[in-house]
Amino acid sequence: MTNIARALGLALALMATQASAQDFWQGKTVTLLAGPPAGSDHDKLARLVAKHLATQLPGKPTINVDNRSSNNGVDALNSFYSDAPKDGTALHLLMPGMALMQAVGAPNVKYDAGKLAIVGNLSRAPQVLMTWWVTGFKTIDDGRRREMALGAIGPVSLGAIYPEILNVMLRTRFKTVSNYRREADMDEGMQNTEIGGRFASYATIAATHPDWIAQKRVAFLAQVGLTKYKDLPDVPLLTELTTNERDRALLAFVSRDAEHARTLAAAPGTPADRLDALRKAFDAMLNDDAFLAEARAGRLEISASDGASAAKAIADELGTPRDVVERGKAIVAPIFR
Repeated sequence: MTNIARALGLALALMATQASAQDFWQGKTVTLLAGPPAGSDHDKLARLVAKHLATQLPGKPTINVDNRSSNNGVDALNSFYSDAPKDGTALHLLMPGMALMQAVGAPNVKYDAGKLAIVGNLSRAPQVLMTWWVTGFKTIDDGRRREMALGAIGPVSLGAIYPEILNVMLRTRFKTVSNYRREADMDEGMQNTEIGGRFASYATIAATHPDWIAQKRVAFLAQVGLTKYKDLPDVPLLTELTTNERDRALLAFVSRDAEHARTLAAAPGTPADRLDALRKAFDAMLNDDAFLAEARAGRLEISASDGASAAKAIADELGTPRDVVERGKAIVAPIFR
């Protein structure tokens, strides 16, 4: 086959795929599931995506957001994984930590994040260990010298898992108070000195409490990621807090979530041509000036990666060597009982 014939064949195949997608989404309604409640920055990001992704998809379908807040996103993903239509009319903006919850055997996990049809990732902003200014805690060494209570939304949460890991790996003395129901309740608890701090998405804090950062009302003791986030050059990674290679491997494992912190996924089994169209629309949205301007105006952090990269990041996390994963499981198992 000549190069011209090959190019013509590819062009015709692309046109056929676009026409098929156009026919499919025309007049359709797509549901975008979001775990956190309405009004959260996660929900606002989901609604921004729903608005702008719809204009980029062939056929310009309507995209509606459905909020289902319970069990830190596990229940929402379980439902999506088992019940969502596998035809491109169902999307889910995952909460952070879903792959880690699966890997460490969190209770009630019934999904396989590795089988989701990954459209793309909107943010690589890390989880940060945040402390309220009156505590005087400014470094991890402070956490080794003194006890401090950290808030969490139940035991099946990153806010409960990370302190348990740090106490074993870094000999910190954090105590987890896991009876909170909402992030706003934990923020109020910090200000009332019920707790000294919590793990939080840096993107969430930047969106909801930018004054805390500007006025240094909070300190960030560590960030959970494989590389330092652009806004946190002086905040150490968990992996920088130990020289023990075995411990560093475990801390790297629990830090991989930052590579796919806010993943947009379609249901497993979504046809390849529709996933391809969704990924193309996602990439086009990320380069749209109107989308980016609205994200900036809403203080919604965008540090995206494409679908293939996000899918690889999830696969890499789930493919962590067994001995490392089993060690992590053993450490966090008591908090799940």
